Amino acid sequence: MIATARSLSTAALGASLIATAAVAPVQVATPRLSQAEFTLQASIFDIFTFPALQQSIANEVEFVAIRAAGLAESGVGLAESFAALPETLITVLQQTFSGDVLGALTTIEDFGIAAAEATLIPYIAAQIDVGQIQLAIDSALLPARPIALVELGGGLFTAFDTVTRAIITAGQNIVQAVLSFNIGDIVQAVVDGVGEVIGSFATGGQAAVDGIVAAQTTIATALAARPAPVALDSGEVAAPEAASSPAPAAAASRSAAARTAPAAAAPAPESGSDLAAEARAAATAGATVTSEAAEAAEAAEVAPRRATRVALRPSTASGPADAETDRNTVREHRAASRGAA
Repeated sequence: MIATARSLSTAALGASLIATAAVAPVQVATPRLSQAEFTLQASIFDIFTFPALQQSIANEVEFVAIRAAGLAESGVGLAESFAALPETLITVLQQTFSGDVLGALTTIEDFGIAAAEATLIPYIAAQIDVGQIQLAIDSALLPARPIALVELGGGLFTAFDTVTRAIITAGQNIVQAVLSFNIGDIVQAVVDGVGEVIGSFATGGQAAVDGIVAAQTTIATALAARPAPVALDSGEVAAPEAASSPAPAAAASRSAAARTAPAAAAPAPESGSDLAAEARAAATAGATVTSEAAEAAEAAEVAPRRATRVALRPSTASGPADAETDRNTVREHRAASRGAA
């Protein structure tokens, strides 16, 4: 039996991770046709090296090698599965005769999953690798093709411009020499003009060669593009609950600290909402002072009445005559109070 058997879901997850690996976008600066400059001084023989064709052939060889490696690994897995088949059948028969039918079914399923993984997954992974490389190449070729056209057009335009300017300059010099009716100037103008035109052909030809080589190099570089590796680091991802809300204990401690903080420690209001809050606090404080003053005035008005009642309360220690006198005095005070009111 195969020593280690992974589940089919794990294999599918691994394949999906390989299939969905991100390809780094190619960042390139698009040159303008009138400003195409080439730092290389290529030879005309560099054109016939065909670097783009060489890279394309190298890619095909690499694809064949990747697929061959996947097939070889699949073949090894198939051979291991066939080698583990007799032992698996013996185990299944033993479990069946011992009455463990479910165990026998589990053994068959594990063997089938392990054999499928060992046989199919390597070739599928190889195909995914090839697809990822082709996707990276296509992404790189998307901007590389127009850039190569710009480089080629820039080289040819520079060659045409150099030769045309040399011919025009030589023609103007010859015409001026002819108009001067000086044989020496005419001969000198013709000689200089021919030399400048020949030199312009050399300079323009070099610009054209550089443009062609630069375009081929751009395409070859795009064909050599490969997918960027993806780093899966889950340690840097914070938990959603921990990031969205603080711990209950910390929140409770902050609330208690806010309740016990003295009022003098509060910062001065700086915004309009703070001024409004301060005004409301002042109004509340004024209302509290007013209510306290009203309560004090009421207490001051009630206190003499209570004192009078206590003073006029009849004493139980005196005799009947004193009690009658006290009652008469209370009636007089009540009458005086009503008259005053």
